[in-house]
Amino acid sequence: MAFLRDGSLALMGDAGGTCRYPSPESKQPKLDLPSTNVWRSGRTYDIGEPRALLASPNGDSLAFFGRGRGELRPHRGNGWDRHSYSLGDSVRTGAFHPKRALLAVADMYGGDVQLWQTDLRKPVRVGRLTGHHDSVLALDFSPDRERLATASADGTVRIWDVSRF
Repeated sequence: MAFLRDGSLALMGDAGGTCRYPSPESKQPKLDLPSTNVWRSGRTYDIGEPRALLASPNGDSLAFFGRGRGELRPHRGNGWDRHSYSLGDSVRTGAFHPKRALLAVADMYGGDVQLWQTDLRKPVRVGRLTGHHDSVLALDFSPDRERLATASADGTVRIWDVSRF
């Protein structure tokens, strides 16, 4: 689940559907968010076993993670884009930068973190952080917005300078 910029709460179900509740008092969900069934090259794909849903702080993107795949769905001026963009086939979760159009994505195997610029017409990978010896399980940007903390199954926590990205 993730809070959206307008204050509504987005939820992702185990079948890949998404909905949002406009306010905490809402009893009826709105079904106006994209699902994890993603559209690419004229075909629909399901990321399978949804595990994480992230909303960018400015509300212009949703990131879905499930069974090793990640997808980014941008919001254009007139609604959610029909097309989603792959963040990789072996990714676990991610974190949006609090102020910039930057998404950090944790690899499921190997312990690397990919950095994606998300404000372009198509997301572009702009960096890769390496150093963990096992899967990255959690990551978050610091309040000063200059660093990224990552925690790995290898028992380490690393702090990365991301100011250059």
